[in-house]
Amino acid sequence: MVCPLAQQILSSKFMPGDTIVVDVEAGRLTFTALAEATEV
Repeated sequence: MVCPLAQQILSSKFMPGDTIVVDVEAGRLTFTALAEATEV
C-alpha cells in the first residue's frame, strides 16, 4: 500500500514548513497546503 501523503511530499507538492490540511472527499483523503496570512 502506498501512502498518498508521502507521494505528494516526495513529488514536491508540499515544501518544508507547510501546514497540511487533511480532509475527506468522496471517501478519499485529500491534502492541501494551508495558505498563510500575510501581515500588512
